[in-house]
Amino acid sequence: MKRIIPVFLIVLTLSACATQMTVLDKSYPATDPDNLTILFNEKPKCNAKQIAFLNTTTAYSWSQDGALQSARENAASVGADYLVINNTKSMYGDGTGTVFHAIAYKCVKS
Repeated sequence: MKRIIPVFLIVLTLSACATQMTVLDKSYPATDPDNLTILFNEKPKCNAKQIAFLNTTTAYSWSQDGALQSARENAASVGADYLVINNTKSMYGDGTGTVFHAIAYKCVKS
């Protein structure tokens, strides 16, 4: 019984958020997630190319930071320099659960 509770907590924690990504361009090397810039409803100020669409869902409001970090890491894995959050919706009326819709951008030379 003692092992069931920790396993249940791990499964619950891991299922708190999920990111679904559609990659448009796989030609870029991964970037450092810590160097990726997050913008809200605005385009990057460089010659930016869309390289992926991301949908991140979180089951609980306390995991919004985790959901944003998940989206950041996924965007960086395909070489993004920017992650633009275009839409944030509450899944339920009480604010427990959020869906982020975002686009990953790569700055390219003109």
